[in-house]
Amino acid sequence: MSDLRTKTLREFLQQVAEYSYDHGDYNVIKDTIKEKEVEKFVESYIAGAEILKDGKDGKPVTIRGKAGDDKGSTGDEVLFCHDYLLYDLTGQSGEWVVVTFTSLEDVEKHIISEGGYLNVYCTEMIVMKDGVIQPFEILFTGDNDITVVLDKDIIDEETDLKGMQSRLSVRWLPLEEEEKEQ
Repeated sequence: MSDLRTKTLREFLQQVAEYSYDHGDYNVIKDTIKEKEVEKFVESYIAGAEILKDGKDGKPVTIRGKAGDDKGSTGDEVLFCHDYLLYDLTGQSGEWVVVTFTSLEDVEKHIISEGGYLNVYCTEMIVMKDGVIQPFEILFTGDNDITVVLDKDIIDEETDLKGMQSRLSVRWLPLEEEEKEQ
């Protein structure tokens, strides 16, 4: 499909898998063949996807799924990607969701919330705007107004995210050249 906003479920999951491979925990296993790893990811997620809303006619996209489960999806289902789509994977259980946010402020609020990106149970969180991945990082402003980037991979226990809310913010990163072209 040519429009970035219209994707099949397979195309959507492939985009997520490729981004995860290039930017996520797969960096530790770069000796694997990217195409094979992406295909394994896509195949293990397609059947377990349950599309609750496909985004048609401006309605939100809402999908929930579980790796290795079977809800009968084939990958050919069409999604109409608009506004901000948030993909959230919980690695321990393989459960994942895709939900729509209509404003940048709302998606940022969720990212830094107690259930957001820094939550110890969140493995991967990806945001798309109108079908294009929007890279981000979380900033923490400490005492003396010093701001640092938080690396979620070093957080291995629950953190007082509620108490940190006024000190957290989201910084949107520029798209890499190959992502702009897609």
